Amino acid sequence: MEKYGAFKRNFDFSGLSPLEAQKMLGYVELMNQCMDRAMQNGDPSDEIMIFLSEIGEELRAARAYIFQLNEKQLYDNTYEWCAPGVASERATLQDMPRGDLGSPFARAFRENSGYYISDMAAFKETDPMLYEVFSRQELRSLVLCPFYFETDLVGFVGVDEPKDMSLALPVMQIASSHMSGLLQRSFYVEKGASADSVTNLCSVTAFRHHVAYELAEIKANPGLKLDLVHFDISNFKFFNKEHGLKAGDELLKRLAQVISQEVGSPWLVRSVADHFYALIPDSKVDQAIRNVHDAIIGDEAFGASIRAGIYPLSASDQQVSFAMDRARIAANNAVGNYRNYYCRYEEKMEADLTLANYLLSHIDEAVAKGWMTSAAAFRL
Repeated sequence: MEKYGAFKRNFDFSGLSPLEAQKMLGYVELMNQCMDRAMQNGDPSDEIMIFLSEIGEELRAARAYIFQLNEKQLYDNTYEWCAPGVASERATLQDMPRGDLGSPFARAFRENSGYYISDMAAFKETDPMLYEVFSRQELRSLVLCPFYFETDLVGFVGVDEPKDMSLALPVMQIASSHMSGLLQRSFYVEKGASADSVTNLCSVTAFRHHVAYELAEIKANPGLKLDLVHFDISNFKFFNKEHGLKAGDELLKRLAQVISQEVGSPWLVRSVADHFYALIPDSKVDQAIRNVHDAIIGDEAFGASIRAGIYPLSASDQQVSFAMDRARIAANNAVGNYRNYYCRYEEKMEADLTLANYLLSHIDEAVAKGWMTSAAAFRL
C-alpha cells in the first residue's frame, strides 16, 4: 500500500476474505438501520452522529467528521465525533475555501474517488501548503471520501488517525455512499419538507435529491424496480377558467391527497401548476394509477380526470431531470379519456417529440424554400 493516494469510492466485496466480507456487511446493515430510524423519527442528525461514532470507534480514530458545502460554496465542518481526550475542531473549521483541500484531493473528488494519507511526512513533497494545514492540526494520517447529491459534489466524510488504514478505506467507501442518503434527509428537515403552500407536499429540491438517492440504490441493487410517475389534470387550464383559481387550488389539494394515500410515502411533489411526480414500486404502479383516476373522476365536486405517465428508473439513468422529463412525455402521450389515461415511456416517444419540435421550429424555412405549402404548415 502506498503512503498516500486516491482510491475508488465503489466498494467491491470480491477481494475480501469471508471474515472481512462479513464485517463489511455489518457496516452496510448499520447504515441501513440508521436510515430506517432517521425516516421514522424525523431526526437524521442523531443517526449521523451515531454512525460517525461507530466508524470512529471501530477504526480507533481520533476524529470522524463530515464537511458540507454551504450556500457560499465554502466547506463547513457540520458533524464531528472525537475520541476521548481529543479536542474538537468543528468550531474553527467553518467557511473553509475549497482550495484548502489542494490539488490531489480536488482531482480525486472530481474522479469520484477518495484520498488517503498514511504517512504525513511522506506527503510533504506532494503538496507542501496542504501539508502545513494538516501539520498545524498535528495529523499523521487521514482518509477522506466525497459524497454527491445527483452528480454534484456536496461534501466529504473523513477520519483522522485511523489505526488500521487497510480497514479504513473500505469502511469509508461504504460510509460515503450511504451517508449521502442520511445527509439528504437532514437537508430536508433543516430546509423544511413542506415547500408547496397549496398542497403542503415536499419541495422539488427534496424530491429530486431523494430520486437521486433511489437511483444510487438501484445501481447497487439492480433487482429494485421503482417507477417515476407523472400525474396531471386533463384540461386544467379550462377548469380554472370555468370554476376559478380557488376551485383549481382545491382540486390540486384533492389530487395531492388521493395520490398520497395511494403512494403511501412522503415522496410526492407538485413541480408546477397541475404537474405532480411520485415514486411508486413497479409492482403496484398500475393499480395505484387506476385508483387515483377512479377517485378523481368519481368525485362529483370537481368532475375532473387525470393523465399519468410511467418512467421505470434504471441503473443507466444519470440525471433526475431526464427521468422526470420522460415521465412527463409518457403522460403527454396518454389520450386523457376514461379508457386511455396512462401509459409507459417508450424511446419512440422522445424521438417523435424531438422530430415534432424540429419541424415546428423550421416551418418558416420549409415554406420559404418550397419544401411545404403554407396550408400544410397551418395543419401542423
